[in-house]
Amino acid sequence: MISFEEYASSLELKDVLIFAEHVERNAGGGSVDLESEGTLENTFILQNHENQTTFRFKFTLKSALSEISVDLGVLFVGEHRAAVSQDVQLEFASKVALMVAYPYVRNSLWSSAARLGLPRPLLGLIRPDQVKFVSNTQI
Repeated sequence: MISFEEYASSLELKDVLIFAEHVERNAGGGSVDLESEGTLENTFILQNHENQTTFRFKFTLKSALSEISVDLGVLFVGEHRAAVSQDVQLEFASKVALMVAYPYVRNSLWSSAARLGLPRPLLGLIRPDQVKFVSNTQI
């Protein structure tokens, strides 16, 4: 098995892929304080294929005014001479892949809300080691 450091140094970012974006205005009007009334749900899926690994994230922001979601993946390529454990891949997802994806997630949620004239959400920073993936299906 290879270590996290060996795994991280063997990969190169190949692409950022948007699988889906969705925005829906709920009935009603007014404004909403996203910090006190909005919720952000997250899903994570790890997809391996030959020398490619896609770390796929789906974020859904729900508030009284709307539901906005983005499903995107960050694609890495690299050759590994030894087997890679799921723990190493999950650590990479937490420390690297999420940090690559997060600016795209923030932009998608912000611009989707802006297009409908909704309050634009500002997602806070993610600090190192703040997020830890424990399986490849949920954050």
